[in-house]
Amino acid sequence: MSSQTTLRELWYFIQIPKSKFLDLSVDELQKHMKEYEVLSNTEEAANYLGYSFVALMRSRQTGKLGRIKAPAHYKYGRFVKYKKAELEQWLLIYARINK
Repeated sequence: MSSQTTLRELWYFIQIPKSKFLDLSVDELQKHMKEYEVLSNTEEAANYLGYSFVALMRSRQTGKLGRIKAPAHYKYGRFVKYKKAELEQWLLIYARINK
């Protein structure tokens, strides 16, 4: 788990009642943490895609980034995350369109 990841973020990610979350074993928590780590926050995703933080934030409202469909994002409470595999796929599609 990265230093910026909090238990609250992880709880939002796995979307279970708080009482059940507190009863999870260490192994179960580690499994969920591995799943969560494949996600990027908006700043990391923007850097990876080569866009500004603000452009990626706006794309969530407009649905467009670089005149094509914006990459999928996931909201966990107030946290927004992007799957790294989907960002890579978006870059491949974007590169094909701009040829």
